Amino acid sequence: MGYQQLDSADNNKSRRCNTPSLSTTLNKISVDHTDESIAPVLVIYTGGTIGMKKNTNGFYTPESNFLAGHLRQQPLFHDKYFTITDEDDQLSLVLPFSDNTRRVIYRVLEYNPLLDSSNMCQDQWIKIAQDILENYEAYRGFVILHGTDTMAYTASALSFILENLGETRCRRILGLKGEKIPLNMDSGLLNFYYGMRC
Repeated sequence: MGYQQLDSADNNKSRRCNTPSLSTTLNKISVDHTDESIAPVLVIYTGGTIGMKKNTNGFYTPESNFLAGHLRQQPLFHDKYFTITDEDDQLSLVLPFSDNTRRVIYRVLEYNPLLDSSNMCQDQWIKIAQDILENYEAYRGFVILHGTDTMAYTASALSFILENLGETRCRRILGLKGEKIPLNMDSGLLNFYYGMRC
């Protein structure tokens, strides 16, 4: 893991990551926020075991553009009978109905490249916070999928970066999820599923 030292104006040293820049693109869901029957959620997938795919050698590895397609084929994560009429929302996924009366409509915002959480630091924390801020008005909740190695550090950093956000705008739900096993195993599936239902 590479770091470079940068001098600040007050001569304090600050550690910064020397990692590739991240790119993300997303079309926003247009939702009437007065409609209490719909809960739009943005899933920010930064990387980690939770979204890995088994390769030909039987090992789990990060795979770009795998997670959303995998979720779309899982009845637990996508109701294929629910029709989204807005052309812009064809990338959206819809959780099936449950005891909760709200219909969860969600999108996956996948980072490129996917990052091992041991490589996460200030640059990535700021990127996650910026993605939440940019999409804050369009979603009622955010779920961040993250590797477990540095998840506690990311949670702490985001709690400070986003500290006053709920005071200036409507409050939103933010969850940080990680798993030591991929989504195709029972506890990984349930961990993510219940995170979406909160």
